[in-house]
Amino acid sequence: MVSKKELYQKLGKKSFLSDLIRVSAAIEYISGIPYFDKLLNGKSLKQINAVIQIEKYPKGILIRVAKLFSSYSYGISYNEIRNIEITNSLEPTIIFHLKNNETINFLIVRNRISELIEFLDKTHLKYETKIVAEISNEKTTMTKKDLNQIYNLRKRKK
Repeated sequence: MVSKKELYQKLGKKSFLSDLIRVSAAIEYISGIPYFDKLLNGKSLKQINAVIQIEKYPKGILIRVAKLFSSYSYGISYNEIRNIEITNSLEPTIIFHLKNNETINFLIVRNRISELIEFLDKTHLKYETKIVAEISNEKTTMTKKDLNQIYNLRKRKK
C-alpha cells in the first residue's frame, strides 16, 4: 500500500480547478497489480462489491478499486508505460505494457469500450487497437492497418 504523499510524488497533484477526467466501472481487473491481487484474494470485484476507476493526473494515471466507503489506489506514471493495447474481441481487454516488461491486464465491459477510448484520448495516452476474430475456432488478430488494407483491396476489386 502506498500513501497519498507517495502517489502525489509519482503522479503529481491536481489543482482544485483541474478537470476531473475519470472512467468508472468500465473495466474489470484481471492481473498485474500485486496489491490488488492481495486485496481481491481470488474473488472478483463483483463479489466484493467494488468497481475499478481510472483517473487522469498530471504525471500519470491512478487506478483505484472503489468500494462503498473505501478505496485502494495504485499509480502508474506516464513514463512507466511502454504501450497500451486494446483487443476488441468477444472478451475485449486492455493491457498496459510497462517498461519493466510487466503487464497490467483488464477486461473491458463490452458496452463501455468507447468511454474507455475517450478517456485514453483525453489523457493523450497512445494505444494500439487489435481486432480478434474467431474463424473456424482459430483466433486471428488484426490491427486497424490490417483492416484498412483488406477494405482497400475489396474496394479496388469493385
